[in-house]
Amino acid sequence: MISKKEIWEALERVLAGRFPGIRIYRGTPPDGFDRPALALISGLRKAVPGGCEDTADVVQAVIIQCIGETGADGLDDTADAVEALFLHDGLRVGGRVLPVRDVRTVCAPNTADTILVTVKLHYLDDRPPAAEVFPPAAEVVANITAKEAH
Repeated sequence: MISKKEIWEALERVLAGRFPGIRIYRGTPPDGFDRPALALISGLRKAVPGGCEDTADVVQAVIIQCIGETGADGLDDTADAVEALFLHDGLRVGGRVLPVRDVRTVCAPNTADTILVTVKLHYLDDRPPAAEVFPPAAEVVANITAKEAH
């Protein structure tokens, strides 16, 4: 199965190639971070059994938070450029290209300096092996010894 870590690393490579010099964070940036910046936020991951018994149909959402200088122009251009990265091709992860199902851009609530770009990846993946099931215990034997009081 493709791990979230592999997806994050692929996203970082693509974004770093398009936006050299802009810091990319995983998760919420720390206090006092340098602007402009990009932050990767984990979105909903949904996996259901695929058409074959050993595959899963996976939809993984990733959110790219575009953070600009407070009150500065250019944030829309950055968000448009992030969106454009995923409109033609999928995301190359290892030897595969994960197709993009949907790209949405919205202004972050209660901020004037942040735009969120949500990318939904849709792909078939190997289903993890089933967990081994053990039969319930037929009998439980407990030896309890009383401790002498002092």
